[in-house]
Amino acid sequence: MKNVLISIIIPCYNSEKWIVDTLKSLIYKEYEEYEIVFINDGSNDKSLIKAKEFFLTTKLNYRIINQQNSGVSIARNEGIKNARGEYVYFLDSDDRVCNNFFDIVFENIKNKKSDMIFFDYDIVDGDKVVRLFHATDFDDEKQMMNFGLTLKKMGVDDALRKAGAKDGDVILIEDYRLEFVES
Repeated sequence: MKNVLISIIIPCYNSEKWIVDTLKSLIYKEYEEYEIVFINDGSNDKSLIKAKEFFLTTKLNYRIINQQNSGVSIARNEGIKNARGEYVYFLDSDDRVCNNFFDIVFENIKNKKSDMIFFDYDIVDGDKVVRLFHATDFDDEKQMMNFGLTLKKMGVDDALRKAGAKDGDVILIEDYRLEFVES
């Protein structure tokens, strides 16, 4: 098995309506290059059951971590602790990635040696795009963190450690090579 390049961290709390669509969007031809770290944040609906059933029908490299409901930040931190990939990507349990997501990510990581990659994103209502955001259009750091982001795991670990962060703290990472990718 190849080394895992990307760990996709999915914190999940009561997302039974969306979780299968989220996981379906992660099907890609090179399963060995990424893993899914699914954090069940104490869901009391059928999110966990649906995720398990879906995973069993695929060849995806995945792990499921169960914890008491502690909130999305603590769930993401738990995902970082358990990630094996060189890079991490945070995906909410009601979101999906575009069809060329992995092509874009692998291109930027392997060829451009990016530390961070920002993505455009759409707000969708059913099948209708309500609003399109471009990664180059943000006005401040808070808005910047709303964009899809892939970053080196070591950078996250170092920043958290240096800042003395505890679970649930929010950290903005500085001094890394950024790539703004338009899809």
